[in-house]
Amino acid sequence: MNNSFIFAGAWGDYRSKEKKPYWETYNQQWICPKCEKLNYGTHKLCDCTLTITENTQMKKDFKLCFIAENFAYFTTQELSKQWGDDWNDAPYEHNAGVPYEAAFHYYMDGRREKSPKDWNEDGTPKWEIYKVAYDYCGAETPSEIAAGNSRYSVEAINNKLTPWLTKYPDKALFAGASIEEFITFIEECGGTVYLPKEKNHAET
Repeated sequence: MNNSFIFAGAWGDYRSKEKKPYWETYNQQWICPKCEKLNYGTHKLCDCTLTITENTQMKKDFKLCFIAENFAYFTTQELSKQWGDDWNDAPYEHNAGVPYEAAFHYYMDGRREKSPKDWNEDGTPKWEIYKVAYDYCGAETPSEIAAGNSRYSVEAINNKLTPWLTKYPDKALFAGASIEEFITFIEECGGTVYLPKEKNHAET
């Protein structure tokens, strides 16, 4: 096996036969040997080295509950319990807001307290929302299919009366899909999913 990689450094490109991981080079710039992306800095893995399983291992309980403007939202609540502004109004694209998260009470003196109905006694939220971005890849929302005038509410979509994403002629993704299922669907359609930055890299 040839373990040599090409790095781009201050002194130009050169071939190194060192066996240490390529992300441990002390050059200011380095090229990922897997995806050939130019990266900057040291001691960070390239985005492509983290697999779907690694990125979503702790997110397996999240369910797709809302999509708007190339952002997908996932919740740990049951879909029947997750809600947002005007989720029962149609067309959803002109009415609905993003999913509700655990709420706080704010006071005039600047204090902020967690709402007891949304938070556990140990201070953790009773549910979480996870948001990812994705490229347009031909998979369309009900709003896009209807040119911005769909007949569906978020409630109807989350009751699976229609998919959140449809790729003509035979691909569809419904509410309740996991993050892993969402990523697989978008990649099979030719797109890319972008997880929150702090989740994309691992310190070595």
